Amino acid sequence: MRQNYAALLAVLVVASSCTSGSDGSVTQQGGPNVAAVRQSIEAGNAALIAALQKGDSLGAAALYDDSAMVLPSEMPAVSGRDAIRSFWAGMGGMFTVSNMSLTVGDVVASGDLASETGRFEMTLTPKAKGAKPIVDKGKYLVVWKKQADGSYKLFRDMWNTDAAPAPAK
Repeated sequence: MRQNYAALLAVLVVASSCTSGSDGSVTQQGGPNVAAVRQSIEAGNAALIAALQKGDSLGAAALYDDSAMVLPSEMPAVSGRDAIRSFWAGMGGMFTVSNMSLTVGDVVASGDLASETGRFEMTLTPKAKGAKPIVDKGKYLVVWKKQADGSYKLFRDMWNTDAAPAPAK
């Protein structure tokens, strides 16, 4: 737990020493090449979208660091790659994902960590007979962790919907 707070603190300290570009991206003075990190993140997002739309939970989980956490909207946290694979498999068992997009808003990078904020949109079609598709839009925050081979994997993945809560039953 202490390591999680240290990672978050590092991202916040980095954010305070950054400047914003006209495109909404954030650059770190003297740090990693943020444009290259952003390209890596966008490639990771494209791979995640492709895996989820194919229902490939193993492929989706492979994009996460071994010690990653997923913090989904209105659900408990999921920790570790195996649990994340099970999470995506469970989602894939209930829904078909289509029309998914992730739009990067900004990227902050320092050392082996990079944070990304953005917006998502997707259509979830329940596999239950007669259920209607759900279009969901919202925002997300991802912390990416640089791997030994120089690639980045999802380390902390959190999102929430812009939809109003359902009324109590």
